[in-house]
Amino acid sequence: MQKYERRSGKWVKVGEPFPVVVGAKGLGWDPGMGMTGGPVKHEGDGRSPAGVFDLGEVFGFGEKAPSARKYLSLTSATECVDDVRSEHYAHIVDRSKVSKADWNSSEKMRDIDVYKLGMVVNYNLAPTVPANGSCIFLHIWRGTGRGTAGCTAMDQARLAELVTWIGNEKAVLVQLPEREYERVKKGWGLP
Repeated sequence: MQKYERRSGKWVKVGEPFPVVVGAKGLGWDPGMGMTGGPVKHEGDGRSPAGVFDLGEVFGFGEKAPSARKYLSLTSATECVDDVRSEHYAHIVDRSKVSKADWNSSEKMRDIDVYKLGMVVNYNLAPTVPANGSCIFLHIWRGTGRGTAGCTAMDQARLAELVTWIGNEKAVLVQLPEREYERVKKGWGLP
Protein backbone atom coordinates (compact mmCIF):
# COMPACT_ATOMS: atom_id res chain seq x y z
CA MET A 1 0.00 0.00 0.00
CA GLN A 2 1.13 3.47 -0.79
CA LYS A 3 -0.51 6.52 0.78
CA TYR A 4 -1.11 9.74 -1.16
CA GLU A 5 -2.55 13.15 -0.28
CA ARG A 6 -3.95 15.75 -2.63
CA ARG A 7 -2.14 19.06 -2.10
CA SER A 8 -2.79 22.11 -4.27
CA GLY A 9 -4.37 19.88 -6.92
CA LYS A 10 -1.43 17.47 -7.07
CA TRP A 11 -0.88 13.99 -5.68
CA VAL A 12 1.90 13.82 -3.10
CA LYS A 13 3.30 10.51 -1.89
CA VAL A 14 3.18 10.13 1.90
CA GLY A 15 5.62 7.75 3.58
CA GLU A 16 6.96 4.55 2.12
CA PRO A 17 4.91 1.67 0.73
CA PHE A 18 4.14 -1.21 3.08
CA PRO A 19 2.91 -4.77 2.54
CA VAL A 20 -0.75 -5.77 2.54
CA VAL A 21 -2.61 -8.89 1.53
CA VAL A 22 -5.84 -9.14 -0.45
CA GLY A 23 -8.23 -11.97 -1.15
CA ALA A 24 -6.67 -15.44 -1.29
CA LYS A 25 -7.86 -15.65 -4.92
CA GLY A 26 -6.71 -12.15 -5.86
CA LEU A 27 -8.93 -9.31 -7.05
CA GLY A 28 -12.25 -9.23 -8.88
CA TRP A 29 -13.85 -6.22 -10.53
CA ASP A 30 -16.64 -4.44 -8.70
CA PRO A 31 -19.65 -5.55 -10.80
CA GLY A 32 -21.05 -2.00 -10.63
CA MET A 33 -18.07 -0.60 -12.54
CA GLY A 34 -18.90 -2.39 -15.79
CA MET A 35 -15.24 -3.35 -16.33
CA THR A 36 -14.31 -6.33 -18.46
CA GLY A 37 -11.19 -8.42 -18.92
CA GLY A 38 -10.91 -10.26 -15.63
CA PRO A 39 -12.85 -11.90 -12.85
CA VAL A 40 -15.84 -10.12 -11.32
CA LYS A 41 -16.34 -9.97 -7.54
CA HIS A 42 -19.12 -12.13 -6.06
CA GLU A 43 -20.09 -13.34 -2.59
CA GLY A 44 -17.80 -16.06 -1.24
CA ASP A 45 -15.32 -16.01 -4.15
CA GLY A 46 -12.22 -15.31 -2.03
CA ARG A 47 -11.45 -12.14 -4.02
CA SER A 48 -11.06 -8.57 -2.86
CA PRO A 49 -12.92 -5.99 -4.95
CA ALA A 50 -10.96 -4.11 -7.61
CA GLY A 51 -11.88 -0.47 -8.09
CA VAL A 52 -12.05 2.79 -6.16
CA PHE A 53 -13.96 2.79 -2.87
CA ASP A 54 -14.71 5.33 -0.15
CA LEU A 55 -13.50 4.35 3.30
CA GLY A 56 -16.11 4.44 6.04
CA GLU A 57 -16.26 4.05 9.77
CA VAL A 58 -13.58 2.52 11.97
CA PHE A 59 -14.47 -0.39 14.20
CA GLY A 60 -12.74 -2.46 16.84
CA PHE A 61 -12.67 -4.04 20.25
CA GLY A 62 -11.83 -0.81 22.06
CA GLU A 63 -14.37 1.48 23.69
CA LYS A 64 -13.36 4.58 21.76
CA ALA A 65 -11.94 5.52 18.41
CA PRO A 66 -8.21 5.78 17.76
CA SER A 67 -9.08 8.82 15.60
CA ALA A 68 -11.80 11.43 15.16
CA ARG A 69 -13.56 9.25 12.56
CA LYS A 70 -16.93 7.65 13.34
CA TYR A 71 -16.24 4.54 15.41
CA LEU A 72 -18.17 1.36 16.14
CA SER A 73 -17.19 -0.50 19.31
CA LEU A 74 -17.88 -4.16 18.53
CA THR A 75 -20.05 -6.14 20.95
CA SER A 76 -21.24 -9.74 21.01
CA ALA A 77 -24.34 -8.54 19.10
CA THR A 78 -22.42 -6.89 16.23
CA GLU A 79 -22.78 -8.87 13.02
CA CYS A 80 -22.01 -8.26 9.37
CA VAL A 81 -24.68 -10.04 7.37
CA ASP A 82 -23.47 -12.15 4.44
CA ASP A 83 -26.76 -14.00 3.75
CA VAL A 84 -27.72 -12.89 0.22
CA ARG A 85 -31.43 -13.36 1.00
CA SER A 86 -31.45 -10.93 3.93
CA GLU A 87 -32.65 -7.35 3.73
CA HIS A 88 -29.57 -6.56 5.86
CA TYR A 89 -27.14 -8.19 3.39
CA ALA A 90 -23.68 -6.55 3.36
CA HIS A 91 -24.46 -4.34 6.37
CA ILE A 92 -23.20 -4.29 9.94
CA VAL A 93 -26.08 -4.63 12.37
CA ASP A 94 -26.63 -4.90 16.09
CA ARG A 95 -28.66 -8.12 16.37
CA SER A 96 -30.22 -6.93 19.64
CA LYS A 97 -31.69 -3.86 17.88
CA VAL A 98 -32.97 -5.49 14.69
CA SER A 99 -36.69 -6.19 14.72
CA LYS A 100 -36.40 -9.00 12.18
CA ALA A 101 -33.18 -11.04 12.09
CA ASP A 102 -33.85 -12.52 8.64
CA TRP A 103 -30.41 -14.02 8.03
CA ASN A 104 -28.86 -17.45 8.42
CA SER A 105 -25.27 -16.38 7.86
CA SER A 106 -23.20 -13.54 9.29
CA GLU A 107 -19.81 -12.65 10.70
CA LYS A 108 -20.02 -12.26 14.46
CA MET A 109 -17.44 -9.52 14.41
CA ARG A 110 -16.45 -9.46 18.10
CA ASP A 111 -15.42 -13.13 17.79
CA ILE A 112 -12.98 -12.50 14.92
CA ASP A 113 -9.53 -11.61 16.25
CA VAL A 114 -8.38 -9.75 13.11
CA TYR A 115 -11.26 -7.30 13.66
CA LYS A 116 -9.60 -5.93 16.79
CA LEU A 117 -9.18 -2.88 14.57
CA GLY A 118 -10.67 -2.32 11.15
CA MET A 119 -12.20 0.11 8.72
CA VAL A 120 -15.21 -0.36 6.47
CA VAL A 121 -14.56 -0.33 2.72
CA ASN A 122 -17.77 1.11 1.24
CA TYR A 123 -18.23 -1.66 -1.30
CA ASN A 124 -21.68 -2.87 -2.36
CA LEU A 125 -23.45 -0.71 0.20
CA ALA A 126 -25.43 1.91 -1.72
CA PRO A 127 -27.17 0.35 -3.47
CA THR A 128 -26.59 -3.13 -2.14
CA VAL A 129 -26.80 -5.86 -4.76
CA PRO A 130 -27.39 -9.39 -3.45
CA ALA A 131 -24.48 -11.79 -4.12
CA ASN A 132 -22.03 -9.07 -5.24
CA GLY A 133 -19.97 -9.42 -2.04
CA SER A 134 -20.29 -8.30 1.54
CA CYS A 135 -18.41 -7.28 4.67
CA ILE A 136 -15.37 -5.79 2.94
CA PHE A 137 -12.92 -4.20 5.36
CA LEU A 138 -9.37 -3.09 5.96
CA HIS A 139 -8.30 -5.21 8.94
CA ILE A 140 -5.36 -6.83 10.71
CA TRP A 141 -3.66 -9.62 8.80
CA ARG A 142 -2.71 -13.11 9.90
CA GLY A 143 0.67 -12.64 8.26
CA THR A 144 2.34 -11.88 4.99
CA GLY A 145 1.33 -14.22 2.20
CA ARG A 146 -1.91 -15.28 3.93
CA GLY A 147 -4.75 -13.98 1.79
CA THR A 148 -8.16 -13.02 3.14
CA ALA A 149 -11.71 -14.05 2.29
CA GLY A 150 -12.11 -10.77 0.36
CA CYS A 151 -10.79 -7.94 2.53
CA THR A 152 -7.47 -6.09 2.49
CA ALA A 153 -5.30 -6.76 5.53
CA MET A 154 -2.07 -5.46 7.01
CA ASP A 155 0.07 -5.42 10.13
CA GLN A 156 -1.81 -4.06 13.15
CA ALA A 157 0.64 -1.20 13.71
CA ARG A 158 0.34 -0.14 10.05
CA LEU A 159 -3.45 -0.24 10.23
CA ALA A 160 -3.47 1.88 13.41
CA GLU A 161 -1.11 4.34 11.71
CA LEU A 162 -3.35 4.45 8.63
CA VAL A 163 -6.51 5.05 10.68
CA THR A 164 -4.81 7.87 12.60
CA TRP A 165 -3.40 9.40 9.40
CA ILE A 166 -6.83 9.42 7.73
CA GLY A 167 -8.50 10.84 10.84
CA ASN A 168 -11.85 12.34 9.91
CA GLU A 169 -10.86 13.17 6.33
CA LYS A 170 -12.53 11.75 3.24
CA ALA A 171 -10.42 8.85 2.04
CA VAL A 172 -10.58 6.33 -0.77
CA LEU A 173 -9.00 2.96 -1.40
CA VAL A 174 -7.74 2.43 -4.93
CA GLN A 175 -7.18 -1.27 -5.40
CA LEU A 176 -6.31 -2.53 -8.88
CA PRO A 177 -3.99 -4.99 -10.58
CA GLU A 178 -0.87 -3.08 -11.63
CA ARG A 179 -1.52 -3.45 -15.36
CA GLU A 180 -5.07 -2.12 -14.97
CA TYR A 181 -3.88 0.72 -12.75
CA GLU A 182 -1.42 1.83 -15.44
CA ARG A 183 -4.17 1.62 -18.06
CA VAL A 184 -6.75 3.74 -16.18
CA LYS A 185 -4.69 6.07 -13.98
CA LYS A 186 -4.66 9.05 -16.32
CA GLY A 187 -8.36 8.86 -17.17
CA TRP A 188 -9.33 8.36 -13.53
CA GLY A 189 -6.98 11.11 -12.28
CA LEU A 190 -4.92 8.74 -10.11
CA PRO A 191 -1.37 9.39 -8.93
